[in-house]
Amino acid sequence: MEIYNISKDLLHKALYQKGIRIPKQLFDEEYDKLQEENLPPLKSLGLLCNNLNLRGTRLSMIRWDRLDRRVLPAPIFFNNQWWMADNSDEEEKIKIINEDEEEQEVTSEQLFGNCYVLWIKHPKISMYKNNIGNKKISKIILKEIFKSKSWLTNCIIASVIINTLVIFTSLFSMQVYDRVVPTLAFSTLTTLSFGMLIAIAISFVLKVLRSRIIESLAAEVDDTVSLKIFDHLLKLKMGVDNFSLGLLHAQVSSYENIRRFFSGNVIFSIVDLPFAFLFIAFIYLVGHDMGIVYTIFFGISLIVGLFSYFLSKDVVRKQITQSNEREGLLVDSIRGLETIRTNNANWRFLFKWKGINSSVSKYSYKQRDVGQLCSSIISGLGTMAYVSAIIVGVIQIANGDLTTGGIVASTIVGSRIINPVAQLANTLVRWQGVSQSIALVDGLLNKETERKYEQDLLLLEKSVTKIALANAKFFYPESPTYSFYTPELEFNSGDRVLILGSIGGGKSTLLKMLAGIYRPNEGMVKINDIDLWEVDPIQLSTEICYLSQDSQLFKGTLRDNLSLSGMVAPDYVSKIANELGINQFAYKSPYGFDMPVQEGGQGLSGGQKQLVALNRVISSNPSVWLLDEPTTSMDKLTQERVLATLKSYVKPSDILIVSSHNDTLLDGYINRVINIGDGNIISDSSLRKPVTRINKNIKLKLA
Repeated sequence: MEIYNISKDLLHKALYQKGIRIPKQLFDEEYDKLQEENLPPLKSLGLLCNNLNLRGTRLSMIRWDRLDRRVLPAPIFFNNQWWMADNSDEEEKIKIINEDEEEQEVTSEQLFGNCYVLWIKHPKISMYKNNIGNKKISKIILKEIFKSKSWLTNCIIASVIINTLVIFTSLFSMQVYDRVVPTLAFSTLTTLSFGMLIAIAISFVLKVLRSRIIESLAAEVDDTVSLKIFDHLLKLKMGVDNFSLGLLHAQVSSYENIRRFFSGNVIFSIVDLPFAFLFIAFIYLVGHDMGIVYTIFFGISLIVGLFSYFLSKDVVRKQITQSNEREGLLVDSIRGLETIRTNNANWRFLFKWKGINSSVSKYSYKQRDVGQLCSSIISGLGTMAYVSAIIVGVIQIANGDLTTGGIVASTIVGSRIINPVAQLANTLVRWQGVSQSIALVDGLLNKETERKYEQDLLLLEKSVTKIALANAKFFYPESPTYSFYTPELEFNSGDRVLILGSIGGGKSTLLKMLAGIYRPNEGMVKINDIDLWEVDPIQLSTEICYLSQDSQLFKGTLRDNLSLSGMVAPDYVSKIANELGINQFAYKSPYGFDMPVQEGGQGLSGGQKQLVALNRVISSNPSVWLLDEPTTSMDKLTQERVLATLKSYVKPSDILIVSSHNDTLLDGYINRVINIGDGNIISDSSLRKPVTRINKNIKLKLA
């Protein structure tokens, strides 16, 4: 497909949307100069960026079917013209606008095979707008909460009015007892009552509005931060840590506890607690010595709250630790349920569960006991404060220093002093659990990602024609010996490679390093003579596709699992599925390709899951094919059909690397055979000579 130059107005708009601000007149002048030279589109745009001093800006054309839609908006070349494409409100739709500002919506199916995206990458722009690595989750949440101060201003104004109306309520009582009751002035009572009705209505409306503001803020913060945490999880570096699924699940789940705390308790504490001091000042003004009573009990309540905080500290820590262990046991048990049953290990796991659950229940009971004790004490202090204030008030009445209305007004406001303290005490107790949750989420955020957030990634100028390893050595965590090492290994366009070797010899490790899943501890992997780990992973995924031995399916439908990206035309996916024979078991279900698939592909055989995974690889149309035991768990007839389909889709210029235990796999199609054993290359048929084998006994990991 011939791609024509993008118009200057559309390109200027695209740069502007990426945050690259260039004066329109200067941009037009430089654009027009280059148009006169009649250069290829990408070369012309590259020179334009250089002339405009856009250092570090890189441009690349990406097929629509391999695009990560998070890069939108971006210019696309579709139906022989340029458009600006952006995500629509509907997941399956794409909104496109041409140079004449004509807008329409299309589907990914319409764009498949007939659309290219101009990817504009600038070093100052984070594509994912997500840089939370090595940061504290508490700071991240607080930053999002206070990103806009308008909500805080509105909440403070509403709280001031609401709490001021409480004072009006006490003044109403004071006026009724001191003026209305002695004189039976019903006209005054009517006027005061009408005013109180208005005050009650205003208070109700403001409370509802304040609650909605805070709930809206909490939802907005949750949408932003949870997306960043999940995105960080997806970018974790593989092969450098012993991941515990139970721990990872606990770390991600702990965020919800943190979010509720910061968006709820902290906000109300900030807004409501200071008014306790305002109420004490009011009581001093109206009730005189009664203010001393509430000041004393206010201080005692604070001490009780702090005492409960320190009392529950160790209990909460132990409870959360045991809860995480229980969660890990639950995840492991669900994943290995068949193994547990077939090995008659139910009793062992039940015994473990009983022990851990007993510990959780014990510490949970202790925590509730501390919280209940604290609440009871503070509630009792509130009652004692009320009784003591009445006694002091009566003494002042006897001395002629206070009226009955003054006592009533002071006690009404006094009831609002102890409540914030009780709320603060509860917040302090909850903080113990939240602090443990913070430590868990911080542990997740501190895990190393495959690439640094601040890393300036490169874009390939052409498809991958060469992939090589140089002095590449990989260790699994805490292993004293390496899993794979090679001083030099290179694959070029047109290679059809079969990798043979014993179990644990390093075949899978090699493929994972080539795919960019595992990063070598020493040496490097290069594609087109560029360090693979310096290339943007989105573009990398358009060029390299990897098939694992353990094919993973996800909950949804069979159709969803055939193309996880959702960017490939359904007709194309179905065509490949029919050629692989997936339709044979799909149509046994009344739902066909919409048959439900459970977590992990339960209900499908190993061979069926492998066919689905192969469908994903073939529909990706990569330049480098990395297949780890592609025909595992398949019968002979299915193997033959799969291999025939594979050959028909691999392009002559592609690189195909297949690992297998079967040395006759793809016989007659393979032009190179590599034997691997004990993490070393034993022989490489392309070199026509065996490679010197390194003694396993000296493969020690050096610090």
